[in-house]
Amino acid sequence: MMLVYDKLVSDGFDPKLITARITDRDQANINKANRLLDALARVRKPKLGSDWRSGITAVAEDIFASDAEAGEQYDVVTAIGILEYFHGCSSTTTHERLKLEPPSNSVTAHDLVQRLTSMASDRAHLIVNTYKDHSSTRILELFGKRFVYRSPDDIQSLLASADFRPHRIAGSGHIYDVKVYEKNQLKNQ
Repeated sequence: MMLVYDKLVSDGFDPKLITARITDRDQANINKANRLLDALARVRKPKLGSDWRSGITAVAEDIFASDAEAGEQYDVVTAIGILEYFHGCSSTTTHERLKLEPPSNSVTAHDLVQRLTSMASDRAHLIVNTYKDHSSTRILELFGKRFVYRSPDDIQSLLASADFRPHRIAGSGHIYDVKVYEKNQLKNQ
């Protein structure tokens, strides 16, 4: 996040116009994020001073809670490390492969995409990661991680339902892909 912030500022963008919001429903994770941001700030160039964050905030928030901040829209929305926990529009799941009882969570991947869409401006880009059903994820499953695996077609179908289309793959590896989608502006005009 700080690299993006630095790049935008060095390209001439006004720091007062940059807004980044890091959320997690677990306060402990937010505390870690704030400590990391503060530690990174301490090793930064002194010209940024103590107010380097400007519009960067990290707060505990359950995006499905009724009191979650509504109405704010962003040009870039990231959903890294969250989509793989919601069922729906998938190839397989850890629960299916290991013949485990599926979770009783009533919130689906479609619900998450709907919430992310409400946070996205008409010209927004959505950045998501998807775990691959690959032998390298088995070690994570042995330690209790549970995943919903989506093929490129699965994720494209899921996001197309919210008028997002593929833009590009930002990173690909053995375990997961990071993909960038953009709002289909023709449908939004």
